[in-house]
Amino acid sequence: MWCDIGRIGYERPCQFFQAPGGPVMNIHWYRAPLTGAPLPFPSRFMSLNWEKAPWEQTGVGEIWGKRPKWIPGRTPPTARGTHWAGDPKDFQFGFDYDPLGPTYQRDPFGLLVSCSGQNPTLVCGEAGAKISAEGVSP
Repeated sequence: MWCDIGRIGYERPCQFFQAPGGPVMNIHWYRAPLTGAPLPFPSRFMSLNWEKAPWEQTGVGEIWGKRPKWIPGRTPPTARGTHWAGDPKDFQFGFDYDPLGPTYQRDPFGLLVSCSGQNPTLVCGEAGAKISAEGVSP
């Protein structure tokens, strides 16, 4: 599912986890599949490129001041855009962070398997973006 509108693909550091924090990871924006639908609830995971005062945005979401890495933004072939996994509150307030928590399976294109609907029992936050396969960055 998609949660924002853009015209170019990029990566930027993002805080996916609510206080007390957790690792900063990259959010990876790509073109939504033609079958994609809008996320049916509010989300803090959006591009700050369209904000009038992006430097005022703090907490969960993209981290302003970090330069984006421009990428082609091709739609991963496994992205269906018709499924989300997780609780809507996670998209609004951030995900819980447990350093000893579960690890999540990824498909060959870096998407969490649960996001493509292949295993809906796992929790993820695709919604038009993916948690980068590069993992944690300082």
